[in-house]
Amino acid sequence: MLRAYWLRRSVFIALLSLGCATTRQQVRIGVVPSLLKPAPAALVATTPAPMGLIGTASYYHSFFEGRTTANGQKFSNELMTAASRTLDFGTRVRVTNLVNSKSVVVTINDRGPYVTGRIIDLSRRAASRLGFVEEGLTRVRIDPL
Repeated sequence: MLRAYWLRRSVFIALLSLGCATTRQQVRIGVVPSLLKPAPAALVATTPAPMGLIGTASYYHSFFEGRTTANGQKFSNELMTAASRTLDFGTRVRVTNLVNSKSVVVTINDRGPYVTGRIIDLSRRAASRLGFVEEGLTRVRIDPL
């Protein structure tokens, strides 16, 4: 009985440590991300992004479907939304895939990504329109509108 509890707990922790979706993430069993802790002040402070911020984008795993985002909305992979550590909720940004030059306009409604080296997490619909669902990650430029 106790062994089954720890097995379920380990699987849950592994799912949490996956963070936002990619097909090429390493999972460390036993490492619990600080998703349930309040975000540090540096992550909550909202400042406008510089024009043409360039970095790596990922997209949300279906695990987060229906969960509450940081601004209180229910997350849906069918909406054109994204997570940013610094941009205000409701900010609309143009995200351009630097690999294939496709671009979309998304609305910031969540905080993240909490993976080093990433600057934005997109909904699956936005990632699909940008053409990187199979790869999981891509280089993007973010321009606030």
